[in-house]
Amino acid sequence: QLLRRALHLVSSTRAGESESGALIIRWLFRKFVVLQGMRLDTGDGSSDVPGDLGFAAGLLSRIVQCRQAAERNLLDAAQHFPLHGLLTAAQYVVAEIDYQSSDVQTHAVQWQQWLQALAQAAIDICSVVLGVLTSASPEGNIPASFREMETKIDDIIRSAEEMNIGDSVDGADDGDDEDLLGGESGLGGSAGPRQQVILSYCWRAVKEVSGVLAAVATCPPGSDQVSLDSGVAPLLEPALLRQIGELLHTLLTSIRHRGAFSAVHPAFTDVCGRMFRSPAAELNQRVSQWLEQCLDTATICRVSVTRRSAGWPLCLLATLTCDKLAMQALLPRAMNRIFALAADLQIADGGEPATDELGDGTTDLPQVHAINMLRALLDDHTLASDVVPY
Repeated sequence: QLLRRALHLVSSTRAGESESGALIIRWLFRKFVVLQGMRLDTGDGSSDVPGDLGFAAGLLSRIVQCRQAAERNLLDAAQHFPLHGLLTAAQYVVAEIDYQSSDVQTHAVQWQQWLQALAQAAIDICSVVLGVLTSASPEGNIPASFREMETKIDDIIRSAEEMNIGDSVDGADDGDDEDLLGGESGLGGSAGPRQQVILSYCWRAVKEVSGVLAAVATCPPGSDQVSLDSGVAPLLEPALLRQIGELLHTLLTSIRHRGAFSAVHPAFTDVCGRMFRSPAAELNQRVSQWLEQCLDTATICRVSVTRRSAGWPLCLLATLTCDKLAMQALLPRAMNRIFALAADLQIADGGEPATDELGDGTTDLPQVHAINMLRALLDDHTLASDVVPY
């Protein structure tokens, strides 16, 4: 009965209820499934596998169903198939698994497949919501303007109305400030609250997806970490670890909403730390490449105007604070480049002063990004003593 109640709570549109449900699922999984070996059915879990693997498989099945609903229509998914609670519960489950135990090692292949499937489901969810939060460009995804986001959301709402799902929420229950359905007044027929529903759904999905991917990247043993004679089967391949890192980097540098990219930052920092400490050169060196890419992007003045340069300063901060050795190795070069960029007004090719190329205020000058990055580094407590010389 407690598990059924928890599964009901994680499917709530209210953040407080979904978080409560996820915490109950975490406690049930740890105390009864992992420690006592009980079999608790979360739905669609196979009876031919151990209880912990069946429990995890049932959660993944629910996440996949909600992802499919989001692919059909985001408004319908936000109202009836919320993802954030299930993703939070999946993150907790990944963190609570004892990967060194004999039971997990005996079924290492199935656990590896489950982790890969969970990561792929999270990646697919990002593909759905990024269509709202970002805008395509020759340089890759850049932060969408608020006008572009409104246009995309209006298209989703019109699609939902054509599917005759708009009328199903006219009688929505009253809610508090955490209610996705628009608070006390419900959705009614207004497009404004419906836009808030979709944006809130997308931003929460990005936040929880980041946590799930960080857990998958950092909790299980990777093939780059275990030796052949250790007796421990690796459950994470370097290719998946790098794919997760690339996606989090894209999220952090593509989204302009501060709450969303601020939520991605700690996950990206954890993954950068895992990659930097890896003995595999292709993983270790990618962190310094991200740092250089961050500074290069600001230098060529291709970042659209955003408040405080959006997630780019946090991207730089993540690469520097992911590990103490990374800080010692990368901070001097990063600070020198930032100071040079902030002080140099002759950055454009041919020695001409750097200006907004289009003259319409759609891009920030490189100096603006340099100052915003410098501010982020000076404000961070992790770098407090290390930035004193600068």
